[in-house]
Amino acid sequence: VTTLEPMWRHAHGLFARIALSERFSLLAEADYILQSRPTHNAYGAAAWSQLDFEAIQGLHLMATLEYANRDWGNTNTSFGEWASVAWFFLPHLDMRVDGVLQQIGVPGMTIGAQSVLVQLHGYL
Repeated sequence: VTTLEPMWRHAHGLFARIALSERFSLLAEADYILQSRPTHNAYGAAAWSQLDFEAIQGLHLMATLEYANRDWGNTNTSFGEWASVAWFFLPHLDMRVDGVLQQIGVPGMTIGAQSVLVQLHGYL
C-alpha cells in the first residue's frame, strides 16, 4: 500500500572492524530501525557481518551474513548469505563478483532469491 503521509526513517547502531591477523579482518554492524509516521510507527533491526580474507595482495575473498526485519511483528525476517571475490587490480580500479542467497521476508510470506552481482569500480 502506498501512502503520501510523511515519514521519518531512523537507523541507530554500532559498527566494528577488527583485524584478526595480517590477512583476516572481521566487519560487523547492527542497527535499530524506526520508521515513524503520523498513523503508525514501525520498529525493526538490521545487522550484517563479513569475514574478509586477503589471499594475495589485492585479491579478497569474503563471506557475509545479513539479517533484517523492518517491522517486528508485522513482517517476516529476511536473511542473506553472500560469497564474494574482490580484485583490486590497479590503484584506482577494482572488480567484484558476489553470489547471493536470500530469504526475503514480506508481510505473510518469505521469498527465496538467488543472484550474481558483477561490479567494476573506479576511484578518483
